[in-house]
Amino acid sequence: MENTITLRHAIVAYLAAVTAAAVCGTFTFAMQVGVQIFMGAVMLLGASWLCAFVSALIPFVLTIKLANRLGTRSWRYFAGTGVVTALAVFGTVLGVDAYACDDGPVMQAWNYALHMAASGAAGGTACWYVLERQARFDTSVRMS
Repeated sequence: MENTITLRHAIVAYLAAVTAAAVCGTFTFAMQVGVQIFMGAVMLLGASWLCAFVSALIPFVLTIKLANRLGTRSWRYFAGTGVVTALAVFGTVLGVDAYACDDGPVMQAWNYALHMAASGAAGGTACWYVLERQARFDTSVRMS
């Protein structure tokens, strides 16, 4: 029995991961800042989805290649790499400005980092779940 993740499975899992990360990040952020207008939340969700789709593509490919090489299919691996990816994107895009300001914006940046970590964990877990579901129906992939 072959123990690799196919391209078809990876594409479906990536779309599920991006969607879960965008939904989780949008709603945790919207609850904190108080976005109460439905259209504002929908626009924020669309922007979050697009940003997650673009920024996580290369790390996702590397994560899948590493999972295939290591032969790991653990939910901890996928959730952990989702968190690392989200925090790396946060550090690259927003983190530089956070350290140039005083204590207020740094604390605010810390809150945003927590939202990013939660959305990364949600995305990674959704990726693992979709890969596991697909593996049940495909005899060439075995999840552990």
